[in-house]
Amino acid sequence: MIKHLHLFLMSVLIFSGKAQADTAIQRDTLQIPAAHPADPVGTKMNVFPNPSAGDVHLQLAKAPATPLLIQIFSSNGALVHTEVMKDKELALDLGTQPKGVYYIRSTEKEKAIPLVIQ
Repeated sequence: MIKHLHLFLMSVLIFSGKAQADTAIQRDTLQIPAAHPADPVGTKMNVFPNPSAGDVHLQLAKAPATPLLIQIFSSNGALVHTEVMKDKELALDLGTQPKGVYYIRSTEKEKAIPLVIQ
């Protein structure tokens, strides 16, 4: 199912401290999938417990076809931990990290998964 998103754009130009509106209003149609397709390769990752005291488990529906690079980033973007995930489960010990929000990235995922360490 495809939803349509109508975008109305009006640009404002600033010359010599004066704002002038462009006379052209542009209307575009952008097609966006209503939902992401089903995960055919079983790479949906579960992270638990979340929040955690430091012991974290990552779980996939099935073992990845090729090893996944797992990276943990702090909230300021610093890489704090790296692992290779070869099986469908991976246990991480992040108990030495300070309390805060971290982000788990995988070579198979576009978005990072937030993790709270308490």
